[in-house]
Amino acid sequence: MVERAISALMAHAYAKWDKPDKARKLLEDLLKDGESNTLTVSAHAIAEIYVAMGQTDAAFEWLNKALDQQDVQMVSIKVNPTLDRLRSDSRFQTLVETVGIPTY
Repeated sequence: MVERAISALMAHAYAKWDKPDKARKLLEDLLKDGESNTLTVSAHAIAEIYVAMGQTDAAFEWLNKALDQQDVQMVSIKVNPTLDRLRSDSRFQTLVETVGIPTY
């Protein structure tokens, strides 16, 4: 399980370092786990990788999965800097409201 979490972190880092092939390979490996119902990283972590790769639609798909799974990381959605690229998208505000985080 720790190995998969490290793979998720590395995929995110590779995407941020403009090494999309390495990021994509790690992400594919993580998603293969999910096909056999053994996904050992959170949907939120997968969403963060997609954000770093610039794949907004996939990021929202995985954030919605995280919401459905009641992923505890969703409580940080409003302040998590890895999601900054999504903030201007109307779907982001909808997610914030659905999570129930007050807007001030």
